[in-house]
Amino acid sequence: MHDTSFTIMTANVAAGLAPVSSIAAAIRAGSPDIVALVELPRDEAEQLDEMLAAWYPYTVFIADRNEGRGLLSRFPVRDYRPVEVASGRPDLVSSIAMPGQDLTVVVAHPRPQRVTRTGLLFSFSSLRQMMHLARIASDRAPAVLLGDLNMSPRHPGYRRLVRMGLQDAWTASNHVRGSTFPTRIGHTRFSGSHLARRRVPPVVRFDYIWCTKEIAVQDAWIGPDTGSDHASVLARLSLPDIPIG
Repeated sequence: MHDTSFTIMTANVAAGLAPVSSIAAAIRAGSPDIVALVELPRDEAEQLDEMLAAWYPYTVFIADRNEGRGLLSRFPVRDYRPVEVASGRPDLVSSIAMPGQDLTVVVAHPRPQRVTRTGLLFSFSSLRQMMHLARIASDRAPAVLLGDLNMSPRHPGYRRLVRMGLQDAWTASNHVRGSTFPTRIGHTRFSGSHLARRRVPPVVRFDYIWCTKEIAVQDAWIGPDTGSDHASVLARLSLPDIPIG
């Protein structure tokens, strides 16, 4: 037998709002084995690759700015591919060689909900995007689906993921609330000024770590501050044990 547990982290780094030095410091402080980043500018991805090479020798980056996706890993990345369900909104699907078996990691970031006269509307294309990525995770288990999903636990999409057999690491850890957004004023008309980085108390949970049922959830927690308008989230997970020999 061997240790099958690992720590994974997700963070929306807000397309330039979070200083790259703060992102790197938060990752080092959290000390995850695998890191998923969304809204990652290409220049910041290249800097992180250099700054964290000693801790994360395996990295994957696709796209740029709001569509930028990143994966940093202490374990070898066997393969990866962008998946574009919603036009212009690529997500990242990868296979990581964990001890004894492979783990599928899906890094997702559907478009935000729109404010309408009747309330918030999650577009059909975004819902289709989420369901497609969830099916990939289910079909390639053991798998983790994580990122800024732009939906609260009250959203119908949340219940669909549960019905598909995925488990929310935060809920599986018997935690409540866990609001992750907004942690700062962020990209408003104040963007580019010091007001954009002013801290505010988060009110909703948008950032998730989901996993297939074969994976045991040990714990989940809000992680170190990256300087973004989203909190980072970490989880300690265990893969199904496979005897050696």
